[in-house]
Amino acid sequence: MEQSLSHQRNAYLKKNPNAYSVVRGTYTMEQVAQGINSNQFNVYPAPKYSIDLLNRQFKTKLVYGKAVNHSNAYPMFNKKADPKLVKAVNKAMEELKKDGTIKKLSNKWLKGDYVPKD
Repeated sequence: MEQSLSHQRNAYLKKNPNAYSVVRGTYTMEQVAQGINSNQFNVYPAPKYSIDLLNRQFKTKLVYGKAVNHSNAYPMFNKKADPKLVKAVNKAMEELKKDGTIKKLSNKWLKGDYVPKD
């Protein structure tokens, strides 16, 4: 029987008690870059565009690991938003993705293609 991930992690930490520690908090991108460059942080979970931004702007040398989930970007609306508005925005976003506009904007402003794949 395969061990659960948490059991594997606990067994690893028992054998290697100083392997890592979890740092929690709210940090600016600059603080994250400083923490990575000084080895205060070893891992930073972030969307790909944030990792690329850190590498460009703060000269970090982050590499991508395996994605931890399959999240996509979604427009957010207030709970009281008009359903017609939500429908219209969703339709427009779909059209902009289909015609390549969102990809162009992603490349221009985020310096890479970060459009979620269907």
